[in-house]
Amino acid sequence: MAIDAGLYSPWWGAVAHSRPQLRGHVQMHRHLYRGQPWYVLQDSVSGRFHRFGPAAYRLIAQLDGQRTLDEVWQDVVATLGGDAPTQDETIQLLGTLHGADALSHEGALHLDALFERRDRHRRRQWLQRVRSPLAIRLPLLDPDRLLDWLYPLARPLLGLFGLLLWMALVLAASVMAVMHWEGLAADLSSQLMSINNLPLLIGVFILVKSVHELGHGLMVKRWGGEVHELGIMLLVFMPVPYVDASAATAYPSKWQRALVGAAGILVELTLAAIAMFVWLEAESGLVRAIAFNVMVVGGVSTLLFNGNPLLRFDGYYVFADLLEIPNLFTRANRYFFYLVQCYLFGMGEVRSPVTARGERGWLLFYAIASFCYRMFLMAIIVMFVASMFFTLGILLAAWSVLQMLVWPLLKGLHFLFNSPRLERRRGRAWLATGLFVAGVVLPVTLVPAPYATMGEGIVWVPDRAEVHATASGFVAEVIAEPGKPVRRGDPLIVLDAPLLDAEIRVMQAQVRELQVRRALAAVSDRVQERITGEELALMEARLEDAERRRADLVVTSPVDGILALPAAQHLTGRYLRRGEPVALIVDPQRPVVRSLIPQERIDLVMTRTREVLARPAAEPGRVLMLTDPRLSPLASTDLPSLALTSEGGGKVSLDPSNGQRPSAMEPYFLFEAEAPGLIGADSVGGRLQLRFDHGNVPLGQQLYRALRQVFLERLNV
Repeated sequence: MAIDAGLYSPWWGAVAHSRPQLRGHVQMHRHLYRGQPWYVLQDSVSGRFHRFGPAAYRLIAQLDGQRTLDEVWQDVVATLGGDAPTQDETIQLLGTLHGADALSHEGALHLDALFERRDRHRRRQWLQRVRSPLAIRLPLLDPDRLLDWLYPLARPLLGLFGLLLWMALVLAASVMAVMHWEGLAADLSSQLMSINNLPLLIGVFILVKSVHELGHGLMVKRWGGEVHELGIMLLVFMPVPYVDASAATAYPSKWQRALVGAAGILVELTLAAIAMFVWLEAESGLVRAIAFNVMVVGGVSTLLFNGNPLLRFDGYYVFADLLEIPNLFTRANRYFFYLVQCYLFGMGEVRSPVTARGERGWLLFYAIASFCYRMFLMAIIVMFVASMFFTLGILLAAWSVLQMLVWPLLKGLHFLFNSPRLERRRGRAWLATGLFVAGVVLPVTLVPAPYATMGEGIVWVPDRAEVHATASGFVAEVIAEPGKPVRRGDPLIVLDAPLLDAEIRVMQAQVRELQVRRALAAVSDRVQERITGEELALMEARLEDAERRRADLVVTSPVDGILALPAAQHLTGRYLRRGEPVALIVDPQRPVVRSLIPQERIDLVMTRTREVLARPAAEPGRVLMLTDPRLSPLASTDLPSLALTSEGGGKVSLDPSNGQRPSAMEPYFLFEAEAPGLIGADSVGGRLQLRFDHGNVPLGQQLYRALRQVFLERLNV
């Protein structure tokens, strides 16, 4: 039978005549994933587990200490043919078993080799901790006896009854949360990150996570497993308890393994549900604050982080077990690089990590999605740490870039330069790499792309174009027709004030009476004549004022334009107070648009804006060009209209601490421009989508500016 030359390795002679065998404390468990057998090697001394495929298991099972490694390998090749592990893969497999201390060799091992193996294992652990400074584990004690004592108490809740009870409790709490969402949202915005609440939040976090880990341990006990390690993990410098529940790896049922992984999530959601009812019943104070923090930690953070399968926490292991794809993270990355090596570098002999139908899509999706999410989460963590400890955040950012970008890049370059597997294909590998880099870098750095600032605006009316009631009275008649042109001074509305007419008639009679009395006094009493004359002058002034107020009952247009009269059909008979706005006069040639520009975009709007386009919300297919743009010189929290705020459907957040008048949470710059094509009285107060065009700028520059703005804003530098 012809054997592929790729099966052989130049280093095979160093191990070919060894006679390894598995140690007595090593056990093998057979699992089925997507109908394919996998084998789990369990080291009962160290508590470590390793998964192997059928080909690797066939080789491991024949390591009896009697036959040489070369004899075992030749037998596997004869049996499996092209599916047999290569000599390089066999050496790597032997190294994995040797590093796990799962192999013994003929004769006694030298003590110096044993100590060297121990030291090498410690160095690997130390290096792993250094490479993951945000997740450092510190083992403390063995909790197995404590879990044995607690298990009989918790056993009734670890079956069907407990599941039904959990579902009812979480469902009821979810309904209550929806019904009281406004109160929860108010506490979330005002209380969560306040200085007074942070110590309480940290304490609740540690307590909830302790109960979380207890749930994992009890679920391991549910199927006879053991838990021998409990410790503290410094997760983003926050002490978080953990237990080693790896014994579940040996469970044959995927549902058992998934329930062990999900136990902590179920426990936290239970605590959050109970806290929801406590929050509803408790008065404002410490108990209510504790309940709210339990809901945040046990509900929100559990679903976003611990239950997220893109992070290697509980959700990942549940996800991998239910998909029946063991070693999902590792195999997904291997599959991605397999595609690169096989199809870009032309390395046809590279073996795909896919072992069953349906795995390809999941592996490729997970490799890309998990990398992107880890990068995003690392950026969030770095920004959070840097906002509190600037120097530490910068060091953490540098270390993260080194570990997640620079180090893999250096490994890739080393592979391209030195890997013997690229012999006779190194030129193609470099060409493919160069084309890929050029395909990514050139569009980002050189190819221009549209760049714009988006915003919201409203059609605004100047103060002089507002029509106010010039007197108080009932609307008797609407003279002008809404939507039609009017000129300055044209009558618009006639008001009726019956009491004013009666008051004028009374004052007219009083004036006539005073005139008669003054004429009579002029004959007999000159002093009385002067007194009566003063009373007459006062009454005539009052009559003149009343007649002026009666003339003001006719409301006229202050400027030329088009009359906008909201709800004109319901206006007749309505009582208007003096000064109350009643109508608008719109200049069809110069309608004004107002908008608010955030501080981080003001320099672009001021220096790089080529044109400003507006799209009315009522007519999304219509685009207008704004003219005569103007910007306020200073930022302010004053609002031109509540329609731009979150309460009015906009994006500007209101300041809840200002009870005097509505104001923005942050200062904004006021933008004004004219929209010549926006004709019609019904457009006043309407919403528009604005686009400040900054021309074409390469995506790299746009991304750099966005990241720089986030950096400056978050760190206040």
